[in-house]
Amino acid sequence: YDYFAQWPVYMHKYGSENPYAYLKFPVDLKTVKESQLVSDPLRIFDTAARADGASAILMTNEELGKKISENYVKVKAVGFSTSEFRIGEIPSVHGALKTLGDVKADLMEIHDSFSINAALILEEMGYPRGKSLDNLNEIPVNPSGGLKSRGYPGGATGIYQVSEITQQLLGVFPGHRISGTKALVITTDELGTSAYTILLER
Repeated sequence: YDYFAQWPVYMHKYGSENPYAYLKFPVDLKTVKESQLVSDPLRIFDTAARADGASAILMTNEELGKKISENYVKVKAVGFSTSEFRIGEIPSVHGALKTLGDVKADLMEIHDSFSINAALILEEMGYPRGKSLDNLNEIPVNPSGGLKSRGYPGGATGIYQVSEITQQLLGVFPGHRISGTKALVITTDELGTSAYTILLER
């Protein structure tokens, strides 16, 4: 279980720096491991807290965008895929990533409604199976604190992720920042049977 418990510790570290986070506090491994059991082996800190929230993005073509602001981000590609539910993998994420081709992103926001989902999504991206959470300090993922710490606003999640990653690319995100010019958003439904991938570039 220690393997999965690494995720909430890392997300709360980022979330504690995000003024918009719902659970704006750090946690340690001991706290996570001793928290209430939800569905063995996952505990309350492995689940994303449902939260209210609002987010907005303005989309237009490049010509009009340049008239509105000099600071904007381009949507380079969007992918979508569906699959049947499987335990231990999320084929829809693999399919949605495949539609984008060979993607090299400087940072990403992924749909971490549960710690296990984060691990599986990273595995679908090519990180080693059963080891994707072992080196989180080397993976530029969820600087917002993710659904786990920032909060899980249900159907608004995808827009939240795009808005936050856009702020990262523009260098104006009010929390933990990761520099880069290309970013990837991966958002799924609750069971991972459908997935969207969005590639953005400054």
